[in-house]
Amino acid sequence: MSPLSWQHLLLSLSSRLPNGFGDYFSGSRYLIPAQFSLLGFLILLFIRVNAVPFIVSLLVNFFLLCGAIAGNAQFRKNVYPKVEPKSVVSHARAWQSIVAMAAQCQKARLAIPNTPLGVLTQEFADWDLRLFEPLLRSELNIRTETPLEFIPWERVSTELPEEYAKNVPALRDVKQNLALR
Repeated sequence: MSPLSWQHLLLSLSSRLPNGFGDYFSGSRYLIPAQFSLLGFLILLFIRVNAVPFIVSLLVNFFLLCGAIAGNAQFRKNVYPKVEPKSVVSHARAWQSIVAMAAQCQKARLAIPNTPLGVLTQEFADWDLRLFEPLLRSELNIRTETPLEFIPWERVSTELPEEYAKNVPALRDVKQNLALR
């Protein structure tokens, strides 16, 4: 693809986008196809650059590496949280708060809220804490003979919010980490 064709492609894309080039450079869906469209141009450029001295080629590749690292860091920090906001939830922090909530519920002799885990298991949005009961038992060192009582999340959030808020302070962290009401 010639540079003129590349410019034509950019202009035709920007005319269809409501914000012009703004979304093109910050959106993820156009980055990979744009890189593939430059493949022929890059092969031609590689053939030309191959004739330069080794040190120049080494410097160019070093700067390309630094640019790739900086671009990925910028994407991870600025674009990814806007494109996939639910994906930036720390699974470790969320699970630690769930285990703390369950331990506090056990200590206060309250049923464990059957917390929806859709934020953590995005592909399986209907999964809840009951599905992970064996893992929760392991974390809390509870034998399988000991029953774990679960209460539907809706009851905790609508009927019993004061009782759980008073006796289970970790519930606030769970709500915050999992973006629950």
